Amino acid sequence: MSKQVFEIVGIEAINKALAEVPEEFRDNVAMKATKDAANILLEEARQQCPIGPSRDIFGRYRQPGRLKASLKMIGKKTKTGVDVSVRPTGKAANYAHLVEFGHRIVIYGQQEGFAAPNAFMTRSFDAKAVEANNRGIDLIGKGFLDVLSKRVKKAMKK
Repeated sequence: MSKQVFEIVGIEAINKALAEVPEEFRDNVAMKATKDAANILLEEARQQCPIGPSRDIFGRYRQPGRLKASLKMIGKKTKTGVDVSVRPTGKAANYAHLVEFGHRIVIYGQQEGFAAPNAFMTRSFDAKAVEANNRGIDLIGKGFLDVLSKRVKKAMKK
């Protein structure tokens, strides 16, 4: 496998300009871009999410669509940047892994079968990861350009 190397002309100037951008701006731009990119994955996960029947195996009513409704995007700032994840929250998070990876069906201590996996999160990530990545890169670039242009205009006024 050949190794491809490329050099960005003027990278030192870009790095110097980015180093001068206040950390709060870097975090805000990165958080906004990452959340916008993760929103693509969230929408796809909601489309792929299965909705179970309204009755369980004992005939009791259960609200269908709880797993789909529980899918949320959670973002936080960390020491190294930002962390945004798309995951189920609340009580639905207790059984999301069983839907994703499958599980044994046990009734009164007897194994009655196996529920096949429905890897909806994996499918949604595989389908939209490249699009989300490209969107995030575009938004980070535009955000930094906006911040840098404001700093240049401010410096020009002085």
